[in-house]
Amino acid sequence: MVAASGVLRRAEVGAQESIPPGSERLVTVHVGVRSRSGAIESDLGTADFLIDESDRRQTIRSLVRDADTPMALGLLMDIGASERRVFDRVHEASYGFLGRVLRREGRLEQQDRAFVMLFDSQKESRRPPDRDLRPLEGALRIEPLVERRNLVATPPGGVLIRANEALYDAVVRACGQYLKWEGGRKACLLVSDGIDYGSESTLEAAIESAQRADTTIYAIQNFDSGSYAPTRISLRYWRQIGGLALRQMSRETGGAYLEVSEEQTLETIYGAMEEELRSGYNLAYTPGPFVPGYRRIHVGVKRPDLLARSREGYYATSGVDPALPPRITAVDPVTATGGDLVTARGNELGRSNVRAVYLTDGVRSFPAALVAQTATALQFKVPEEAVAGAWTVGRRRPFEWTLMLEAADGTLFSYTAFTIATD
Repeated sequence: MVAASGVLRRAEVGAQESIPPGSERLVTVHVGVRSRSGAIESDLGTADFLIDESDRRQTIRSLVRDADTPMALGLLMDIGASERRVFDRVHEASYGFLGRVLRREGRLEQQDRAFVMLFDSQKESRRPPDRDLRPLEGALRIEPLVERRNLVATPPGGVLIRANEALYDAVVRACGQYLKWEGGRKACLLVSDGIDYGSESTLEAAIESAQRADTTIYAIQNFDSGSYAPTRISLRYWRQIGGLALRQMSRETGGAYLEVSEEQTLETIYGAMEEELRSGYNLAYTPGPFVPGYRRIHVGVKRPDLLARSREGYYATSGVDPALPPRITAVDPVTATGGDLVTARGNELGRSNVRAVYLTDGVRSFPAALVAQTATALQFKVPEEAVAGAWTVGRRRPFEWTLMLEAADGTLFSYTAFTIATD
């Protein structure tokens, strides 16, 4: 193929810490504010907040409201044995919620992104063989997962990830593999009974993964009592165990814990979450002298009638952070011929991160001439050689070429969600 070794190397997204070291970079903290009566307060300014890191007062450099920030949203839904009886109701409510909360106005890079992860809270349990998850896929209108960085939502969903994982492992995967690489406002909605069985990760590891990804966890305990032994003691015990874990995850990441009940249905909770996700603040400050490891922070408000909720800390790292992978969010036009100019928009597209553009059909690969290049846009010419190949039965028309970007180290990133069609 096009790599120097003759082998197409697909990028493996590695670990990246949430906050790079050094005082030249900003720490961003998401903050939700409510009155003591529970009403959301969404009209505050920089002067209304106080931030302490390791008991040292910090200077707030900027404030951006959630209403002005694109959101990357992960919806994690438990499909374990304890949730099967209420699964249809949960996915119907989730479908409506995604359709209402995801914004599609403006340029593509200003729109929200989303993914849905289905996981099994009891990893060792087995789903009945006649359990068909296709209705969920159809209801949420979710396209197949094609690239871990391309979490561009098509309303009212995004991409679907089926995880044969238990609760804590699912949170680690969602935050570490997906949300970590997203920018802007990041939130994870976790719908589960909160009981983990079979995870290789711990509760502490799940919380750490969210903190490293700058992700807020909103935990919704959906406890189906009919799935457990019908004794008051056992029901109370399992509900408390699950609730304690979900409360801790939400509290330490700056989110909220809510419980489905007869008085507070899942639909009611989702309605409250729509306002919650759009009414917070993102505060940025320059940290003091670099000390590796976990850094405890505290955010407060000066008004005594208000309460602030934020994550309890972040992880500072030693060394130099690896460059973020190039990300494509839009291609225009999507149908072209040889010699036409095409513009790809996204992030991390500058010369220091992207050195070449290719089109490939899986067999043939051709370099595309770069005409213009910035950190957020690439303009290139479609190679004259990129003509439609021989048509065979079953191949779609027009002929589609996958866009690939070569990083500075020679790694190739393939964006199968953004193709160039020729015929």
